[in-house]
Amino acid sequence: MKSKRPLGRMLYRDKSEDDEFIRKVVQNLGGTKFQSTFHEDQLWLTAYIACSDEIIAQLIPTLDINGWSNVSLSERGFIYPKKRTANRTKEIVAIALEIRQHCLNKDAELIAIDADTHRDVQVSRFVQIYSAPY
Repeated sequence: MKSKRPLGRMLYRDKSEDDEFIRKVVQNLGGTKFQSTFHEDQLWLTAYIACSDEIIAQLIPTLDINGWSNVSLSERGFIYPKKRTANRTKEIVAIALEIRQHCLNKDAELIAIDADTHRDVQVSRFVQIYSAPY
């Protein structure tokens, strides 16, 4: 029997889904492109989320309370929150799981997560650490 973890108040999902998500993130963190790009102690994780404007309105206060920035900048069903983290696998995975959980709780689609060297996309280098399977 598969182990289940709580999802929100009444829903449950398989633990194996978490394990696969973590495996993908860790694999990408160990990749050559990530290792050659990120030498900084701190980095920014940027989530790419698709959902209705109504769900975005519900996500904004939750993300804001939990330390995500860039939450007020959304455009027609997309929001791109950012969160600063230490450049350590454990912390990066924890934040990736956090944003995934927020999306699952609100029925929003987590499209991708990038690790950025800078908050400003104009000067940042980035590596995608998660991409939703399609």
